[in-house]
Amino acid sequence: MKKIVLMTDFSENARKAIKYGINLFGDSVEYLLVHSYTVRKATGSFADIGALIRQDALNDFENEIHFIKNEFSHFPDLKISTICKEGDPVDVINNLDNSLGIDLIVMGTKGASGLSKIFIGSVTASLIRKTKYPVLSVPEEAVFKSIDKIVFAADLALNRNAVLTYPLKSIARKNNSEVLLLHILNEGELAKGFDNYKLNKLEMSADLEGIKKTMNFVETNNKTEGIVQFCIKNNADLLTVIARHNTFFDKLFHKSVSQELAYSLKMPLLTLEDSF
Repeated sequence: MKKIVLMTDFSENARKAIKYGINLFGDSVEYLLVHSYTVRKATGSFADIGALIRQDALNDFENEIHFIKNEFSHFPDLKISTICKEGDPVDVINNLDNSLGIDLIVMGTKGASGLSKIFIGSVTASLIRKTKYPVLSVPEEAVFKSIDKIVFAADLALNRNAVLTYPLKSIARKNNSEVLLLHILNEGELAKGFDNYKLNKLEMSADLEGIKKTMNFVETNNKTEGIVQFCIKNNADLLTVIARHNTFFDKLFHKSVSQELAYSLKMPLLTLEDSF
């Protein structure tokens, strides 16, 4: 990892994600603090409020950098720069210069409550669906601790992106993590020996050579619930999925996702992008 984007809207939730990201990667990488804003002009108004909004954002950046420097005073050489642009967060991120060499996006998430509970915030969901970068989504309940166990929910498809698992391997190596490779089987497939048939495909699809890992299969017709329950049972610290935007992935991020999936709000989600 060389450069990591920290998305911010200057909220407390964003600060928690920033703290998590810097605690996770330390001072061995460069950070790019990014804020996007939109300008809505009132009908008949000639005032250019865009300049005012931008200036407010720049002032907030000063406060945010001051907060980060104080919070991480034990990293005196922490390298962090800022970008402030008008536009939708997804467009701002996707239009960043490729020469910046961005490896990962870190941003906070916040779910609703009661019957309207959702897996992740709408902005994060949109970014995961549409960006070309891997995304680490950090829920507001997450508290940084050692990443001992990472669940990697794999679909056995061959990866089109040669560096797809690079962020996962970087995190696993830095934390000496165990990666629990997980594939969900339909009910009855274990008895038919499908686990033996898919064992090699699971290892090949994960591309985790040199990483401490175990192979795991769970039988259930509810893939989402199967993943969540496996994470709970194994005290996972991070859930990783590949964004292939197939039926399963879309279902995972649908607003009407089951209450059980809300558990994942308590731990970060690393989404690896394989669509570009």
